[in-house]
Amino acid sequence: MNIEDLLPRGKRERLEYYRGLVEINKPEFTLTKYNEEKKETTTLTSSAVNLALKQEFFNTRDGKKVPKQEDSKYSGVTCVCWAGLNDNQDQFAYVDEMGSVTLKDLNKKIDFCERGISSSILSACALEQVNTRLLACGGLDTRICVFAINRKEELGKITKVKDLTDHTGMITCCGFLDENHLVSGSNDSTFLLWDIDKAGRSMRQFLDHEAEVACLDVCEEDGNLLASGSGDTTVRLWDIRMKEACIRVFDLSKHSINAVKFMPGRYFIIE
Repeated sequence: MNIEDLLPRGKRERLEYYRGLVEINKPEFTLTKYNEEKKETTTLTSSAVNLALKQEFFNTRDGKKVPKQEDSKYSGVTCVCWAGLNDNQDQFAYVDEMGSVTLKDLNKKIDFCERGISSSILSACALEQVNTRLLACGGLDTRICVFAINRKEELGKITKVKDLTDHTGMITCCGFLDENHLVSGSNDSTFLLWDIDKAGRSMRQFLDHEAEVACLDVCEEDGNLLASGSGDTTVRLWDIRMKEACIRVFDLSKHSINAVKFMPGRYFIIE
């Protein structure tokens, strides 16, 4: 059977399929699922898919091999983020299936694209909201790349300043607390706090979620307050100043949480 025969056809289906490959960077992985009604646990084990095979997946579109120079015409956008209310408020960024990040400025009608950030899909991005000087993105290869943007001495350039590497699963979401601190969620079920000035290691790990951390949001009124949603069907409210950082759990949903958002100017959460 050809690799092309394994790929789902639609963009949404392909994204879900790629998420299912989150552990392919390991020699072997085990997936354990507990069925509450039957009171039983099912365990599945799979062999890894090597990097060469990943390239085949991500350079294939609708059953046809796409030449690398044409990838950008076919790559689906997986995440979009806007700048904060500052001098660069007309800017937004997005990442795509082919491992590229693009920064656009609507006011100046220009855009900057950095290709080849990752050899696989990028699935999350965030712009620093105070001065829009930093851009972060991450994806299937488990890394978060942080770029310097809008520097006076390097206008029109996107310059990598840091790789953050403590996650062991696909990066699903990220967000800036301020100019020096970043939070991120992953398929490895962890929620990490980073000090960007330090050498690529997280300063704190939050392990309360029992499944993929699929989404997060930072409260505009207080950057110490965060909300995260997970495949464990819960939304958790966090105060990173507290020793026990998870201060509230919302567990009324019967399904995975895919998006969470603080209402502007308030502390209420929309999920």
